[in-house]
Amino acid sequence: MKCLKSDFFTKLIIFALSLVITVTFCSCSDGEEESSAASEESFVLPEFSQEEVSADDGILSEEEALALIEADKRVTEIFVNQSLYGGMDDSVEYYGLPVESEFVNFKAITALLESTYTSSGGTVEDFLTYPQGLPPALTEKNGRTYVFRHPTERYYDFVNTQTVKITDTELATEKIITASTHKSKKVVFKAVLEDGIWRLEKSIFRLNPFAEVKLTEKLPFSDIGSFGSLSGSVLVIEFFVTDKQTEFTYEEELEYHGRIQTAVDRLADTASEYGKTLTPTYKKAYFAHEAILGLRPLDFDVMFADTGFGTLQAFAEANFDLTQYDNYVFAVCLDKDVESSCELFKNTDQTRFYFGERVIIGNRTTPDEICASMLKLTGAYSFDEELCDEYTEELYRVYYKNDILISGSLADFYISPVTAYACGLTDHLDRYNSIFYFGQ
Repeated sequence: MKCLKSDFFTKLIIFALSLVITVTFCSCSDGEEESSAASEESFVLPEFSQEEVSADDGILSEEEALALIEADKRVTEIFVNQSLYGGMDDSVEYYGLPVESEFVNFKAITALLESTYTSSGGTVEDFLTYPQGLPPALTEKNGRTYVFRHPTERYYDFVNTQTVKITDTELATEKIITASTHKSKKVVFKAVLEDGIWRLEKSIFRLNPFAEVKLTEKLPFSDIGSFGSLSGSVLVIEFFVTDKQTEFTYEEELEYHGRIQTAVDRLADTASEYGKTLTPTYKKAYFAHEAILGLRPLDFDVMFADTGFGTLQAFAEANFDLTQYDNYVFAVCLDKDVESSCELFKNTDQTRFYFGERVIIGNRTTPDEICASMLKLTGAYSFDEELCDEYTEELYRVYYKNDILISGSLADFYISPVTAYACGLTDHLDRYNSIFYFGQ
C-alpha cells in the first residue's frame, strides 16, 4: 500500500513539473512572437512633406532645366545604379532602408519621380518596375522603402550640364532641352508644363540607354555530351534494367514509357515556342544484371562499367545507328525506389568508365523530374549536382522561382531566359541575365 502511494505521489509531482515547463515554454514562445511583432510595430516612418513648386509664368529657365536634369540623374542613380544599396550586405533579399535615410518613406521616392517626370510619359512606371521582367529595384511595405540588389553594371553617361540649351515649341507648355552626354552623344528632352510644374517626359536612361550587350559564350555544361541541345532529332533509348529481384511486365514498360514521353513532349513543345524543332524517336533496350543492383544511381554506373560494353556510348553504338540522329539520351528504367538522377558528361578520368549521359528513372520518378533531368543534360543549371555556386542559385530562386528547375512542376511549365540559353534555345543572354554566366 505504501508503494502504491509512493508511485501515485511521484507521478503527481512529475505531472505538475511537466505542466509548469509546458506553460513556461508557451509563455516564452508567445513572448518571442510578441517581441518580434512589437519590433516591427516600433518602426515608425518619419513624416514626409513635399514642397510645392510652381512655374505659373510658363517660362522654363536654365536653372529649372538644370534642376530637372539633376533630378533625373538622381533617379537613375537610385533605380539603375542602386545607390541606396551602398554599404549593405551582398544578399539578394530586399533590404529595408533605415529610418535615417531620406528615402525611408516610400512617399519620398514617388514624390521625386512625380516631380521630375510627366504623368503621361510612362517614365514613372518604367522606374517603379525596373528592371523589366525581374524583381523591382525598389518596393515598399507598410510605407517603408525596400531595396533589391541587382548585380548589374553602373550607368555613367549622364548629361554634360555645360551643353544644355532650351528651345521653344509651338506650344507654350512644351520646351525642348538639348544637350550632349559625357560621351558626346546628343540627347533631346521634352519638358512639359503640367499642373504648373515643369517636368521631363523621358529620362536620360531611356533616351541614352546602355549599349546592347550580348554574351555568345556558352555556359560550362551546354552543347556537350550525347544530348547536346533541345533541337533536331533525338533518339530516346528506354533502357530497361533488371536484376535478381526485379523484372518488368509489359504494362509496366508502357507506364514508364508514358512518363518519359510526357516529359519529352513538354520539352518539344517548349522548343517550338522558341522556333526550334525537337523530334524524338523512342527505342527500347534491355539488360539483365545477374546480381542485386543497389538503390544509388552510382550503383548502376559502376555495374555497367564492369560489363563487356563498359560505357553506355559503346552500348548505343553497338545496338543503334546513331548517324540517323542529332542527339541521343538514355532513360535508364529501374523497377526500384531509386532517386531520379542525371549524369552529365564531364572531362574527367571518370569519363572513360562512365561515359554516356543518362537519366535514372525509378518506379516513383515523376514526369516533372524526368523533364528537369533532361534539361540539365542539355546544359541547364544543376543545383543538386553542385554545378552552380550558392549565390547564383539564390539569384535563380529569386529571379526565376517558377522555372521548372526550381519549381519542379509541369503544371505551370516555364523555362527562364537563362535555362533557354543554356539549352541552346536562344543565342544570347542580356545584361541582367549575364550575371548567371559570370556567377559560375
